[in-house]
Amino acid sequence: MTERQRELLQILAQQGPVALREIRERLSSPPSDRMIQEDLAHLRRLGLVESKGRGRGSAYHLRKADE
Repeated sequence: MTERQRELLQILAQQGPVALREIRERLSSPPSDRMIQEDLAHLRRLGLVESKGRGRGSAYHLRKADE
C-alpha cells in the first residue's frame, strides 16, 4: 500500500463519507482526480473502502468490519 493510499484511509477514518473533491482538498500533495480514483478503486478491491452514489455524487467511506 502506498503512502497516499494510507493517507486516503486516514481521511476516510476521520471524515466518514467524503466526496472526491473533499478528498483532494485534504491530501497533503494531491495528484490528479484520476490517480485518486485509481487509489480508491484499489482500496475497494482490497475490501477496505466502499462508495455510494455515482459520478460526481459519489461518496467514499471505510468499509465496516461486519460487512
